[in-house]
Amino acid sequence: MSDHPNLFGTLRSRWQSAPPVARDGLGALALMFVSLLPLGIDGLRLGEMPREYPLGVLVVLVVAQTLPLTLRRTAPALALALIGVAFAVTQVLGADTGLAGLGLLIVLYSCGAHLRRRRLPVALAGAAVYIALVSVLIAQRSPESPIDWVTFAAVLAVPWVTGELVRRWRAEQTARLERAASDADRAARSLLARDLHDIVTHHVTAIVVQSESARYVPETGDGNADRDAIFASVASTGRLALTELRSLLGTLDPDAAAQSPAALAEAGDISHMVQRLKETGYPISLRLDGAVDEIPTVVVAVMRSVAREAVTNAMKHARGMPVQLVITATENEMVLTVANDLLESPTPDAAGSGRGTSGMVARVEEAGGSFTAEATGTEYTTATYTTTARWTR
Repeated sequence: MSDHPNLFGTLRSRWQSAPPVARDGLGALALMFVSLLPLGIDGLRLGEMPREYPLGVLVVLVVAQTLPLTLRRTAPALALALIGVAFAVTQVLGADTGLAGLGLLIVLYSCGAHLRRRRLPVALAGAAVYIALVSVLIAQRSPESPIDWVTFAAVLAVPWVTGELVRRWRAEQTARLERAASDADRAARSLLARDLHDIVTHHVTAIVVQSESARYVPETGDGNADRDAIFASVASTGRLALTELRSLLGTLDPDAAAQSPAALAEAGDISHMVQRLKETGYPISLRLDGAVDEIPTVVVAVMRSVAREAVTNAMKHARGMPVQLVITATENEMVLTVANDLLESPTPDAAGSGRGTSGMVARVEEAGGSFTAEATGTEYTTATYTTTARWTR
């Protein structure tokens, strides 16, 4: 019993993957076979002038009204022309072809749903053929009244209009899916750009600041040791940048080798970042207040990104000025504050794109927090730039 669902699924998959001509061909053969059976069911008839014909003639008319359905999706206009002419001939002759007349309704629906070009000319040509058919039937003294001709025309219009509505619905669905895919692609690109900006800007800025500080170290025994320590820190910063870049590229290439979790944690840890900069002599400090170990992992990750970006901005715009980081965790809130003194004139070539600040705002808000960044101070005190990320419990 367990094999039946698998067999059914396999058959359904093969049916769905089969060419439209093959699937429509089977449907056309089925309608043709049913139409040839003596079921006594009246099909689509117009004119009400029945006449008897040999079986061979009826078979030809049935085949002509059903077999072209094989092309109903691949060439709907051609299928409509073939079936329409066959239907018109059948009605003029007054032959009874049973359910074969349904082929006309099916192909009209197919034109509404699948015809992509010259829709109006095809519709006008179909209307012209119908008017010509009605004229011939009237000339043959058909008992049909004018209201019957109009009603039959409306019946023929229903499948076309239905197919048109289905075509528009499918187009809207496709457009909606394409927009969703495009939005997802843009969002992924934005996240990638934000992460890449955070990694490259922070580490490159740190390397620049560390390298420049080496120029001011005196050429003495102790100075050489300090210079060696600075260059060792520069090398360490470069290695951490490579580690994070490999991790970021690993998200784009699932087959790429995974980076060491310990190395990644070290590269992104706030205390490690502060310690690494302090070793180069940069005036930076970190203070932890409250139960910081209980801060949720999601918030910790955002704090890490914000701290790194805020410190990078401080080193770019106020190079060499003290930076203080404070992480506070209370029963009511969790707060990261990064404050740095400002220079009277900004560091040369420190202009940025604004991507860093917008990235910090986006990260904090996505994690349910609030973000502020502002300069404070008066003419009597040193101006300070303070970046704050805050979450309430």
